[in-house]
Amino acid sequence: MKNFFVHFQNIDGIESFPRPLAMGIESTRSPSYCFEGSKRRDGVHCIFQFTLSGHGVFRDADGAHIVSEGQGFLCESNDAKTSYYFPEGAKKEWRFIFLAFAGSMSHEMVRRTVKRYGGVFSIPVDHPAIMKMNSYLDYYRPDPVITASAGAKLISDIIFALAESREEKRSGASENLLIHKAGRILSQHSKNDINVSELAKFAGVSREHLTRIFRQNTGQTPLQFITKRKLIDACRLLQDGKSSIKEVSDNLGYHSHAHFTRTFSRVVGKSPREFRKDGTMPVFT
Repeated sequence: MKNFFVHFQNIDGIESFPRPLAMGIESTRSPSYCFEGSKRRDGVHCIFQFTLSGHGVFRDADGAHIVSEGQGFLCESNDAKTSYYFPEGAKKEWRFIFLAFAGSMSHEMVRRTVKRYGGVFSIPVDHPAIMKMNSYLDYYRPDPVITASAGAKLISDIIFALAESREEKRSGASENLLIHKAGRILSQHSKNDINVSELAKFAGVSREHLTRIFRQNTGQTPLQFITKRKLIDACRLLQDGKSSIKEVSDNLGYHSHAHFTRTFSRVVGKSPREFRKDGTMPVFT
């Protein structure tokens, strides 16, 4: 799959504020992909790296952690106790989105977050913070301009989302666990035209209970959630450019190419053909 990157131009900067440096999507299947905090010479900064598919390994003071789809890690680039790499023997490529950022407040936030929760986190692939990152990866703007407040908000939203995910896990709130379970089920059945009743059955709850929990906690219906997850996958496949629009439709379980096109156009605001030509990942809300 295609790798692409952007380098931010920060304007109206406030020295201590969190500020993004670079962001990108990358794929690797090479064991030579390895970064060790003790050996880096590319400047001191902070890193958030989130797995979109496949898996990699992140190592810190607590040992080695497999970082699979929907999991990410947070660290400082020069932390001698950390490293991350593509594991030998892995057959599927590791595809991830990353953000490099700096600013004294950034380093303080990362240190405190990692000290309290550890360095590895799980959040949905379609979490608004991840979708916001995707929205900056515009093929036609390799060096996007970002203000001090927008840059600080981008980074803060990501770190707050990571902290929130661990707090939810600690609280054991059943409704949050149900929503995450629904996301995992959809990932496992991405090629099937799964409906709300089937999703509820897989999750082990009634359709009515599933709908109530989604409305209360996400402000959307399970059907809207299913549609959004499918269209996120559709956007990635269209960006990749290896499949025709009809093949993307078929791969995602749509029985009708016309239905896929209508749904995509309504939610994304442009047709699949227009999206493929434009290449800008939409921000799903």
